[in-house]
Amino acid sequence: MFKHKKYLAVMIVCFLLGGFSLILFIISINAGLTFTLSPSIGVFSVIESMLPNGVYLIISSVSFIAIVYSISFIFAGVSIFYLTNEKEKISYASDLSEHLLSDDEKKVINLLKSRGVMTQKEIEKTLNMNKVKLSRVIGRLCNKNFVQKISNGMTNKIILSSQ
Repeated sequence: MFKHKKYLAVMIVCFLLGGFSLILFIISINAGLTFTLSPSIGVFSVIESMLPNGVYLIISSVSFIAIVYSISFIFAGVSIFYLTNEKEKISYASDLSEHLLSDDEKKVINLLKSRGVMTQKEIEKTLNMNKVKLSRVIGRLCNKNFVQKISNGMTNKIILSSQ
């Protein structure tokens, strides 16, 4: 399922660090609620919001850093998952479309990949393909949005479409 093993490893590390930071945040909040230290110690600062049972919510600098790291790592993990998932979708679509092409269409696509922009006459000579047959192959590739045909006098320039 997951082709990009390096990204998978980084994504797992991000989720683990995010989870660890979230656990650290929860522990520091619980510690802050049980040890109501005074704000003069410097490690803790009191936020003027009351919990429903009247206990002041105390957030230490450690818990603040932990929640920032937690959010950052989880966001990074989700981003990596989304980006690699999109790459796999594009790769899968490209593989699928390659299987749906005829042998002649594949020859034209591979030639254009290796040489870039070519005239229809150059493709005809290089592949030793009949003019009518090549015209039909290029027409099918244009319909499938693999190539673009640009009129150039008595011949056509054929270029790969950017998909």
